[in-house]
Amino acid sequence: MRSAVDGDPADNPRDLRARRRDQTRAEIHSAALELSGLHGYDGITVDDIAARAGVSPRTFFRYFPTKDQAVAYDRWGFGAASMAMIAAADARTLRLADVENVYFDVIEGLADDPAATHALLCACRVMLSSPQVTAAALAADAIAMNTAIESIAGATDVVACSRVRMLFLVARAVLSAALTEWAERYSASGAEAPSATVLLDIFRRLVAELEVERGSS
Repeated sequence: MRSAVDGDPADNPRDLRARRRDQTRAEIHSAALELSGLHGYDGITVDDIAARAGVSPRTFFRYFPTKDQAVAYDRWGFGAASMAMIAAADARTLRLADVENVYFDVIEGLADDPAATHALLCACRVMLSSPQVTAAALAADAIAMNTAIESIAGATDVVACSRVRMLFLVARAVLSAALTEWAERYSASGAEAPSATVLLDIFRRLVAELEVERGSS
């Protein structure tokens, strides 16, 4: 086992604090999803979520400014992964497939994490029943996208930046359609163990259908 003197990043106090923050944020998010499933999104409060997560309301607000954002939190990294890729890309050569491939990778990563897959299904179900939560998720996407676009090379090129925004919005719409179909399929069947593989197949099919539509236009 490596010790702190070996320079293991895991022993860095900053890394430990960051992991604790991530864990607390995930626990608040999980509590919000669990309570939404039990009582409905409109039937719960910030105080309820904080109590279930074992934190104070004051701590809740250190992590999320609203109940909406606590439920809509993207703990799976769809947004972070796509924004990181966009920020490092050449706005003039980025392709729609590049953004789609990021989503493929995130979904494939869920295959080894049944708990995260189940949480994603719960989040999708809440969003289907609450336009307010969906709006919060879309707002978070828009903020992240604009931040990423501002950081890309050639950000002063308005045409190139507009193209990047279009690619992201199209890919995100396909992902949203896939998540919705996936959630509706499991809601209808009452299945207890959602499969990331099923979500991947749905997303792959919709991406292919989009290509067909583009080719026929």
